[in-house]
Amino acid sequence: MPSFYRLGTNDLLQPTSTSEKIGFSSNYPNHPPLLAIEELFTRYGLPKLLKIFRIRSRATEILQSGDTDNLFQQNMNSLKAMIEIIHSQNTPVFVLFTPNLNELLYAPEIPQYKSRFIQLLNSLEIPIIDTHTD
Repeated sequence: MPSFYRLGTNDLLQPTSTSEKIGFSSNYPNHPPLLAIEELFTRYGLPKLLKIFRIRSRATEILQSGDTDNLFQQNMNSLKAMIEIIHSQNTPVFVLFTPNLNELLYAPEIPQYKSRFIQLLNSLEIPIIDTHTD
């Protein structure tokens, strides 16, 4: 049976998950919301206000603290290792590449590392479905 992976533009530079963001990032709450309106405000409204007023949250600092070239290379090395393991089991691999929501709603642009990511998949002869067309 084939192995399918959905990777988004945020996955290219995603640092290794730690507990640092829990409770500080709207995407990693430390408790369930009491009401849907709370979820709406903390996940979407508050980050938008912080951006408008140019206030940096601790979650933003955590995300921006890493070297993006290094993060990308680490993630691609992990992807290559995972693909090697899957291929050793004679299982085909397919990748679905998707844009982030903000790339669809606001200023569409080509993600920073997309071309290098596509080159890597082509060199590994991995079929890709690119839903983030240029």
